[in-house]
Amino acid sequence: ADARIPLAKMAVAESGMGIVEDKVIKNHFASEYIYNAYKDEKTCGVLSEDDTFGTITIAEPIGIICGIVPTTNP
Repeated sequence: ADARIPLAKMAVAESGMGIVEDKVIKNHFASEYIYNAYKDEKTCGVLSEDDTFGTITIAEPIGIICGIVPTTNP
């Protein structure tokens, strides 16, 4: 949260697009929303068990698969 203003300024300076204030709001909302949406979500280990079929769903971290950031939306 502390870096939202400098990052917004850098994004506008680098891309030549957008308004710093708008990017500050967008970046803050996006980061807070994503954090709050997944902070209590189980993302590793046993996620579920189905006794009927005898299956267990297990999640294993493998790292970042892909990250694409368009120039118009840094």
